[in-house]
Amino acid sequence: MVVVNSFVPMSETMHHTLITADSALLAAAMVAMGLQTRLVSVARLGWKPLFLGAVVALWISGLALGGGLLLAG
Repeated sequence: MVVVNSFVPMSETMHHTLITADSALLAAAMVAMGLQTRLVSVARLGWKPLFLGAVVALWISGLALGGGLLLAG
């Protein structure tokens, strides 16, 4: 999609439609991965992997927020 968006001229309507479809497909893939996950299996791993996942999620959220604030300001 990056290549198509960068090199193929398209109307604003087509661009918006493709961005919307891209977001919907990404959301569907995330839901599918979530449906494959068994909470019992995750709990069996212990607290360390869960803690690491939480730290990484907070780190990425902080970077995204910081980037958004830099671009907005």
